[in-house]
Amino acid sequence: MRTIVCDFSVGFDREIEEIVMYDDENFTEEKMTEVVEKMVKEKMIKVGERCEGTIEVELGVFYVEYKFCTEVGEDWDTDEWEEREFEVNILKV
Repeated sequence: MRTIVCDFSVGFDREIEEIVMYDDENFTEEKMTEVVEKMVKEKMIKVGERCEGTIEVELGVFYVEYKFCTEVGEDWDTDEWEEREFEVNILKV
């Protein structure tokens, strides 16, 4: 059974905007910040104008679902987003 570890958001400058922790027994906010930064740096997570997503864990695997803004609209409701998902072994990040 997958456990939600955190939600995250990253700005256009590739800086972490927010990490919201749900599983602070097994992971720290600092560790998940490092994980998201590494995924962004290694282009596992595409940022665009910004991105936001969720990381879940099960049996040593991170499951990442996120969306990134491909085009900024007139307001938040008219932004265009592309959704992606992938999985990666915890030991690789």
